[in-house]
Amino acid sequence: MISNKLPGKKIQITRQMAFHTDCKNELHSYYKSPYSENGVPKCRSCQDQGVEWNLTRKRNHKDIEIIVNELRKEWWRNYWWEVAISDADLAKAKAKDEANLYSRTEQRIKSSVGRVYDFKGKVQPFNDGYQTPYSGNIVYYAQHAMATCCRFCIEYWHGIPTGRELEIGEVEYLAQLTFHYIKEKMADAR
Repeated sequence: MISNKLPGKKIQITRQMAFHTDCKNELHSYYKSPYSENGVPKCRSCQDQGVEWNLTRKRNHKDIEIIVNELRKEWWRNYWWEVAISDADLAKAKAKDEANLYSRTEQRIKSSVGRVYDFKGKVQPFNDGYQTPYSGNIVYYAQHAMATCCRFCIEYWHGIPTGRELEIGEVEYLAQLTFHYIKEKMADAR
């Protein structure tokens, strides 16, 4: 993967960055992209179908490393792996032990994307698509990196339908996936 690290530089993160591509370096955008004839998303720019969607949507805990590699084929997901986490956000994470940090991650998944409400006939989490900030907590970085930030991304990448509450096993899977990122970034920060 190409490195998108921007040491010491602060940039304004926007939703439009989810559409960014660098196809020559195999970083695509599948965000809200059209589906191909076989029902899988293709890159908005080059029509690449290189992600193993059946694998990411199988949601097997044993495949987390492989799923990370698949997620990182998208520019937006890869960006969150390469961006430097703020010192303040790292310090907050380091102040918790691993069990507490995992518990916080699982609670965040339950509260931000696990519960749904009926808004004028559309069942969805509160403020879906906007409920995960871009900074302020290492869990937020992790949610964007692992496509656990909103129900749209969860459905797209992990095959869990919107319009219903997450089941216990789904919450656990998404929390484990999200926590994988946290452990990796914490290890890199030592």
